[in-house]
Amino acid sequence: MTEEGQGIDPAKLAARNLQGEDLQGADLSGLDLCDFNLFGANLARTNLEEARLCGATAVRADLRAARLDRADLTGADLTKADLTGAYLSRADLTGVALQGALMPEVTLSEPDLRRCDVSGADLHRASLRSGRFDEANLFGANLSGADLTACSLRGAKLTWVDLTDAVLLDADLTGASLNAANVTGLAYNEATRWPATWEPQGMECGTDCPIEPQHVHHR
Repeated sequence: MTEEGQGIDPAKLAARNLQGEDLQGADLSGLDLCDFNLFGANLARTNLEEARLCGATAVRADLRAARLDRADLTGADLTKADLTGAYLSRADLTGVALQGALMPEVTLSEPDLRRCDVSGADLHRASLRSGRFDEANLFGANLSGADLTACSLRGAKLTWVDLTDAVLLDADLTGASLNAANVTGLAYNEATRWPATWEPQGMECGTDCPIEPQHVHHR
């Protein structure tokens, strides 16, 4: 598929409905797929560079190794989608839903996921440097080994999040909820900002401290 829309049923394009379609390896670069129904579609290794997917429903879509560089994903629903090995350089993720999405080892350039639902997502060993996660819902997400250097997580819900060996150098967690989070081996520095009720070394942490302070260590 080297030309726009070539090989796709015109009626389905007109109806903006590609639910369950097998588009593996297709060239959909630059296509306007805003508000399309892509539920369960096979988009593995598909070229979606600079495609417009704003408001698209891609729940449970297979996007493994898909090229989404510079794609517009604003407001898209990627709940439980598989983005393992996907390329997302400079993709616009504003307002995207990533509940339960699979994104291990993904690299996102300064992602803007403020107030987004990323609960239960697998982002282990992901590179998320300088990302904005203010007021995002990350409940139960896997961020083990993730690089969150200079990220803003102000007011984020980090309850039951796995932050094992994650890097939070220069990160801002002011007002974040860290109840029951696993912070074993967490890396931080003096510039890391914590919720007012929580102190990483435990020296000033009282009985209201949500996490056992001994689980946090300097590297």
